[in-house]
Amino acid sequence: MEVAAREDWHEDKVQPLDRLHKAPHMNARKRHDSTHSIGFAAAIARAQNACRHSTEPAMATLARIIVLVLATLFASHAEARSTNVTDADYPRALEAEGPVAVAWTDPEQFTEIRYSRNRFEAVRGDWVRDLAGYLRTTSAAALADGERLDVVITDIDRAGDYEPAMHRLADVRVVRDLYPPSIALRFTLHDAGGQVLAEGERRLTDLGFLSSSVGIPLYTDALRHEKRLLERWVRNELRAPRR
Repeated sequence: MEVAAREDWHEDKVQPLDRLHKAPHMNARKRHDSTHSIGFAAAIARAQNACRHSTEPAMATLARIIVLVLATLFASHAEARSTNVTDADYPRALEAEGPVAVAWTDPEQFTEIRYSRNRFEAVRGDWVRDLAGYLRTTSAAALADGERLDVVITDIDRAGDYEPAMHRLADVRVVRDLYPPSIALRFTLHDAGGQVLAEGERRLTDLGFLSSSVGIPLYTDALRHEKRLLERWVRNELRAPRR
């Protein structure tokens, strides 16, 4: 067993547990976030009240500065809490840049979220956009001059899963060979004249991902297993000799 980080725990030979849909600590975490939000709002209200009732210019100016600082902290806190891949305003594509365009379907339907044992943790973070960005960068380096690539990611199932029955490790992603990574995508590759060179749908997976990832430079990256799937696809699909 190896614990690489709080959210990424490796253990190879433990039997799977019965699937659950929600971790018992979910409501407690939501109450924690809510308490922070209420505290920020109350502090801003007190500072604003001080601005209105202060008779000394210096004190009024100081109170206004405090209001601005608290408002900035409140906005940052709210933004951090809302970083979930299933948010209504979460993008569905990377901004246009270079010869590779990457989009994705609704993350709500991804296997990673639909069948997670801890949906609350599974949706957290910006991992869909991170993987899309990595795919764009890696693919762009493999294209010939003038070529364009359009990719749509249709499914992601990250390596590992959550196991709430382990109590204190309920919010830790446990990575075992029982939970291999998988990514589905469809793509179209165009040459410089706009003609289609290749297109299709692919399901990328690696059942031996734990043994194949030992000693690689990305070892501390929480998305290293998924990135290796993308690297392999780019190498086999884009860098291989084409007819």
